[in-house]
Amino acid sequence: MTTEHRTNRRGTGPRATGLITAVVAVTLAGAAAPGQTVSPEPSPPRAVSPDADGEPTLASDTPLAAAEDAGPSLRLGDPMPPLDLTTWVQGPEFDSLREGQVWVVLCWATWTPVSRDAARGLSQLQTQWHTSARVVGVAWADESRGETLDGVRAYVESRDSFMRFPIAFDASGGVAGEWLEAAGAAHVPWVFVIDQQGTLAWHGGPNDPDLASVVDQVRAGEWDHEAYLADKAIEAEAQARTNEAIAAFHAGEPERCLELLQGVFDMDPGRFAQHALWKFQVMAVEMGQAERAMEYARDLADGPLADKPDLLANMAWIVILDPRPEGFDERFVEDMAERALASASQQHGHAWAAMAMVERRRGDFEASLEAWRRALLFVASDELEEFYLGLEGETRAQQRDSMGYGPPAPEGYGIPGN
Repeated sequence: MTTEHRTNRRGTGPRATGLITAVVAVTLAGAAAPGQTVSPEPSPPRAVSPDADGEPTLASDTPLAAAEDAGPSLRLGDPMPPLDLTTWVQGPEFDSLREGQVWVVLCWATWTPVSRDAARGLSQLQTQWHTSARVVGVAWADESRGETLDGVRAYVESRDSFMRFPIAFDASGGVAGEWLEAAGAAHVPWVFVIDQQGTLAWHGGPNDPDLASVVDQVRAGEWDHEAYLADKAIEAEAQARTNEAIAAFHAGEPERCLELLQGVFDMDPGRFAQHALWKFQVMAVEMGQAERAMEYARDLADGPLADKPDLLANMAWIVILDPRPEGFDERFVEDMAERALASASQQHGHAWAAMAMVERRRGDFEASLEAWRRALLFVASDELEEFYLGLEGETRAQQRDSMGYGPPAPEGYGIPGN
């Protein structure tokens, strides 16, 4: 990687690309899990779109879409309406979703390709759950979509290798109104989890990361749908404030943006720690208020982020990647990197990489190369490994230049560990 390439890399930082990009959903989980490292340039907050999970939405002229506007009448904790199980495409057959059993009902259709992946995923989960939770698929007659029993049967028979659970066909189409519309389902396919008492425990998309955990808790009798709803309400509030912060930023109101990001962080510093990082990024890079940003960062490092090495290291990298020549503050970068290493028992690749950049800037190439060796030892991803190797190569080239040596050695020469 040449020096010019590195300059361009810095130029693609937050200021060059714009801090906030709308369209895709933001992850509200906060920092990465322990032992993981986030990317060199932390992801900015982004507005969430209603159907950002990529699954086909229901057409606006279908009854299901209309039901969303009316609000759901079938809620968590409600008894589930009976299901028409008189017609079966694939067994074993049964006449009802009996109590005492956990049921995972996949409402699917041949006209959406996502149903195929949903069926495959639930087939795999069924092998884990055995008989403690039973999966059943339900398709239904839909004249507007050309959905018929013969069509569903042909679809299942051609794909029976991954649909390893019973498939029923609702000839009346009642499941569309009494289950999907009533629950306010956003799209097809949609999954309903029914507890041992026959009540609705949960519903959502088949790719929802909560699904497997929910079923495990229902099986164990530990599921609390009220706590789940309260948690989702907090998440929705956080997302609304994040979107408002994005709007404020685009409207040229950075202080309002900072206030809103801080508000989300204050809701739950452990869960929404990423918002503090975004606030630091806005102050340090977008607003150019480095001193204010670093004071804020040190307060975070002394308090709520003291045990979050990923975020500490990322604050260092925000400063390293600041495209302004005056943006690199060695003492701050070193401070954040050292704190991250102390929190991670000296085993944090991104923090070692930040230390390598500090030593390189100081002209201590031996110390920089030793830090790169450690960064590569604890690197968290292939992408970061490539990033580190490029910068490590630049460090070697600068060391040779400083010693008056000739052209670079062959590729791969002298890489730590070789």
